[in-house]
Amino acid sequence: MPCATRLSKRSLAACTRLALARVICWSLLPVYAAQTPAQTDSASVAGLLEQARAALRGHRYEETVTLYHRAMELDPRDASIHVELGQLYEFMNQPVEAIVAFRRALDADPQNERAELGLSDAYRKVFNRSEARRVLEEAARQHPQSAAPLVGLGEMDIESQGYDDALKRLQQALRLNPAEATARIDLATVYQARGQMDQALRELNLAIQQSPHAAVAFYLRASIYADRNDDARALEDARKVIELQPDNQRGRALLAKIEVRVHECAKAVALLGPEAARAGAETLYLLARAYECDGKQDLARQTMTQFAERSRSEHSSQQNKMQADYLATRAGEMARGNQLTAALGLLNQALAKDPENGKANAQLAKIYYSQGEVGKAREAVERALKTSPYQPDYLYVLGRVLEQQGDLPGALSIFEKTVEVDPGESDAYYEMGMVYLKTNDRARGLEALKRAVQLAPDDADYRAALKKAEGTWP
Repeated sequence: MPCATRLSKRSLAACTRLALARVICWSLLPVYAAQTPAQTDSASVAGLLEQARAALRGHRYEETVTLYHRAMELDPRDASIHVELGQLYEFMNQPVEAIVAFRRALDADPQNERAELGLSDAYRKVFNRSEARRVLEEAARQHPQSAAPLVGLGEMDIESQGYDDALKRLQQALRLNPAEATARIDLATVYQARGQMDQALRELNLAIQQSPHAAVAFYLRASIYADRNDDARALEDARKVIELQPDNQRGRALLAKIEVRVHECAKAVALLGPEAARAGAETLYLLARAYECDGKQDLARQTMTQFAERSRSEHSSQQNKMQADYLATRAGEMARGNQLTAALGLLNQALAKDPENGKANAQLAKIYYSQGEVGKAREAVERALKTSPYQPDYLYVLGRVLEQQGDLPGALSIFEKTVEVDPGESDAYYEMGMVYLKTNDRARGLEALKRAVQLAPDDADYRAALKKAEGTWP
């Protein structure tokens, strides 16, 4: 009988007789000892994770995703697997899938800080700032000794120009972790915005000592030196930015500006010239100055003409977009007042100015849907989603269109995506519930309808649908 025999299947007497042989066998050949199912699964998970990480190092991202999913099937309660998958999805620029992964991690471990930070970052990428902030605030409460949630909140304060709040949070973060270079860079940004350049330089100097490959720190310090006409140090830092991030467009523009100032004009031309065909107005202006500085007057004049044309085009495009947004908003107000003909007229004007305008196309889709022109509605909302792929209102409209066209699996997928992007979207939960009931999935239908009622308890339609689904409708 082999030493790896499963002794749990034997009688007590047999176990006694084999006890000595078993000890000797296991001591000599431990690798052949039988594993429990849990041990087998654990070994399999570890192997799959090692394969996934190897695939990731080899840039085989789809294979990596598949391997992580196989590991999750074996151990769905391991939060770290979900976190790693969420981080991979973020790297792959798939924020909705990242949200799903991070939320599953938090289902398994409600206080997993890595999952909370990842989830907040993913919400920011789909422009759900309120949910991103809520997650960070919860993380800060759960982890009062951690600097990371405070840094995230400070960055959100900076984005909304709440510099006083950002200052307090970032200073608190650095008290908790003085080695947090990101917090120092963010704090320098706050000081720079407040005109406190000496304090900004102090933080940047410390940040660069702590993180010598932080290109953004060199960029900010170079811009301060340039504003102070300290060209030598500005030039050194700007070159470091390009060394660290060769494709950093803001860094390239800053370096070219400084090179023109110190009369290294040929270098500025070499830096900006290859970008001319697709460059914005600001870059063309810098290139024209570089040509002039380099003694190439004809090229300078040609580029200045291109700058003037590009500048007018960019200004016109910006004005058209603003006007189209306004017209789309007015059209929405008219549509809600059932003035559909007038609303369509405004939307046509909006789309003439900006054919890809998301607001106008989404509103057009709603009107087409209300008129029963579902095919046109789908075309319009898909155009809207090309410009704003994570806008929950646009996703919801597409879900309704697919539902009307009889594509219930497609509709469910879109409604699920809608509530991942915005967990407060009660209409999407309601529609999910109704679709689940149509497909005879009563349990999920009830769950979705209950969520809709929780989010909007005063909505009579939601309450009536839930009562009917529960079988309590009078």
